[in-house]
Amino acid sequence: MSASKCSPSPPRVAPNVITARRQRLRTLGWLLVPLLVAACPASRGTGAGRRDEGDIDKATIIQREGARAAAADLGPGLANSDAELRARTVLALGRLERLDAVEPILGALKDKDAAVRRGAAFAAGQLDLAIDPKRPSHETQRQNIETALTAALSAERDLQARLALIRALGRIGSRSGLDALVPLATGTSAAERREALFAIGVSGARRQASRKDDAGVLASVAIGLADADDDVRAAAAYAAFRQKLVLPKDAVDAALTGGPQTRIFLARSMAAAGPAVADSALPTLLDDPDWRVQIEALRATAVRADRNADLIPAVLTAAVGKGQRHVVTEACLLLADIGAPTALPAVTAAVAGLTGADSLQARCSCAAAIEVLGGDDDAVETCSQGQPPEFQQKMALTAIEHARTPSPEKAKAAGEFFRSENIRVRMAAASVVCADPTFAAADVAAARLIDEPDPGVSSALLECFVDGKNADVLQDRTISQSVQRFLGGTDFEHTEPLLALAALTRTRPGPTMQALRDTLLSHSDARVRDAAKDVPAGERAPGPRALALPEVAFGKLPVAALLHTSRGDILIAFERELAPRTVKSFADLAAKGTFNGTPFHRVIADFVSQGGDPRGDGSGGPGFTLPCENSDAPYTRGAVGMATAGKDTGGSQFFLTHSHQPHLDGRYTLFARVVDGDDVMDALQKDDLLLSVELTTALRKAAR
Repeated sequence: MSASKCSPSPPRVAPNVITARRQRLRTLGWLLVPLLVAACPASRGTGAGRRDEGDIDKATIIQREGARAAAADLGPGLANSDAELRARTVLALGRLERLDAVEPILGALKDKDAAVRRGAAFAAGQLDLAIDPKRPSHETQRQNIETALTAALSAERDLQARLALIRALGRIGSRSGLDALVPLATGTSAAERREALFAIGVSGARRQASRKDDAGVLASVAIGLADADDDVRAAAAYAAFRQKLVLPKDAVDAALTGGPQTRIFLARSMAAAGPAVADSALPTLLDDPDWRVQIEALRATAVRADRNADLIPAVLTAAVGKGQRHVVTEACLLLADIGAPTALPAVTAAVAGLTGADSLQARCSCAAAIEVLGGDDDAVETCSQGQPPEFQQKMALTAIEHARTPSPEKAKAAGEFFRSENIRVRMAAASVVCADPTFAAADVAAARLIDEPDPGVSSALLECFVDGKNADVLQDRTISQSVQRFLGGTDFEHTEPLLALAALTRTRPGPTMQALRDTLLSHSDARVRDAAKDVPAGERAPGPRALALPEVAFGKLPVAALLHTSRGDILIAFERELAPRTVKSFADLAAKGTFNGTPFHRVIADFVSQGGDPRGDGSGGPGFTLPCENSDAPYTRGAVGMATAGKDTGGSQFFLTHSHQPHLDGRYTLFARVVDGDDVMDALQKDDLLLSVELTTALRKAAR
């Protein structure tokens, strides 16, 4: 694939060389921005009073945002009298996710316009993605941002701005930020109760530090689960899930009367809290009419399999009768994972009961479970007979992945598939190997890295050594050969393994590693240079990271698209204002036929169905990357997001969201929503095909 040439950076507002005196004046300028904004006339005037009016416009802000300009280069937009332009500017500052944007963002929290303050709250929450918790100076910045958000919340009277501030505190707040949220979770406003409880949950997800022993958190969640508003109950169940709370029985009973999303989060909370949770609600959740609730209840049951494994076979048998393929697949593989030989008759009956090509994935997953549980050793081969070799080999890997065998044996068995010429098979093998954190698995991955020519498979193999785990297994020679192998590539597919390799070179002494670091420090991709220098995300130098910066004519963007899949049509409506570049790129790729015949290579029940990869294995793209256009739009059911491998690495891969996933908010570009065909979205199975994408100028029903 050939990479698109980066668009040139726009002219800098400030000179390239700045004296210390001028730098001090620039800093002072940021401090004066709120005063300048307050002094601007409410409407456009003439003469000296509108000195800033012609300095910058929306198109310039959008261009500089995509080029990841310095925060100071966006500054004139915050001093403009046009509130809409100021709001667009602060959104651009938030999308930088850099610490040079802290001062202007916090200044905008005091803007006279509520829409600007809402945008500033979102931008402040995004700064969590710029902070490295291992760096004390960054944590000081976090505390400053948290203090500013808490003060702004105390003063704010606009409801939507308050809600945005609550969400931001959930994303960036530490313990004191969470303390500010707890009283709001039982306040008088249902909207604030909902957002405060979701924010408490998000705080648990991002900080990964449970407050399950905090009586105030538990009390507020228990009250929320009995709320008259089901959205509040769903938020309370999410908070229980992410904070790993052990809920009292009356709170669980209250949640059981909630809607599907409440019950989904309740089941997840039971899985997260572990064996300490009572199991009384599991039979009810396992018999839920919503397949997504059943999926989460199965996972919760598996966490406490010593007491509840006997519940799963009945769920499996019922799901076969109803044609619930996701539930069937999940139940079979969970039975394999927990090792329940008494369930073998139910699993065997499931294979026999599932007929038709549309049940192939579920049927063969259950065949893999048969082999794991000690049944027919040829069950997978029999099930996949007549199918393409790729499918047969991937299903064999499924059996290996779930096998209850010692790690060295499992890693060796999966490693045999590295001999395949099919990159999708090798990718699947790498995923199985590196899902195992042991030395034995790392040894198999290291041996393959010596000869692996494909950058996508190499990236998957390098996952065995992320964060330095088992890094001693890799020889310097293997690292050096891998770096040299992928240096010549210009697209992100070839760049991605270099990011992991650059991190490995930093941890090793000696002239060979130093020479590799020097080479990577001069690489054309700024991401590789940052990895070689260990530059934290928030201190990235200004300048583009994406390989393409599409120009957008808003009036020419399509309204919607029909995704013609092998299971039916899905209609998505584009979020053109939130993500114009992503919409433009998606539309261009659709018009070129890039998506035609590509598989949904990643399907995780009650999470996402992901597709759009021309390679079909999750490591490919269109030959370029796009700047992220993250926003405060929520990842509720049907949200369509752009998959990435890090900041500004979106391309063609996208995902459809099965249910509300608050932890994704602000992390991935949300560029469309499913407006019809959600039953088709639910039906998608792994490796189902996206046949084509039809762009439309009006919303219309999807064909069944």
